[in-house]
Amino acid sequence: MKSLFLIPFLIVALSVSSVYAPQQAVQAETGEDEIELIALRMYADWCGYCKTLDAKLDEIKPEFKDTGVWFTYFDFTDEFTTSQTELQAKRVNMSGLFESYKGKTGVLLLVNPATGAILQEINSEMSQADLKAAIHKHL
Repeated sequence: MKSLFLIPFLIVALSVSSVYAPQQAVQAETGEDEIELIALRMYADWCGYCKTLDAKLDEIKPEFKDTGVWFTYFDFTDEFTTSQTELQAKRVNMSGLFESYKGKTGVLLLVNPATGAILQEINSEMSQADLKAAIHKHL
């Protein structure tokens, strides 16, 4: 009789474990180890240099689709986006970079994800070809 009560419990337990197992696998597959380089833009929507840099990045990003480059940005457009960016920076352990570059815009930092060290600072004056070469250099 007791075994009849165990059967529904086992069915539920197995179904719950199968729901969580794929999520854990996805987390393992998309973990930090896959990020080989962080391309971190210091951005504001009113920044002309940002728009110039964004146009160049939009052209070359597809080339880096499967290379482990994480293209992201800190948004300093206004007080709200800056405060949200600060939360994001804390969450991904980049508070030091946030504090160092708070309010600066129009630059792209190439960052080592393992150490947080800035490998190169790029501004909008760099050509598209040189920008692409710089990213490849640090992969």
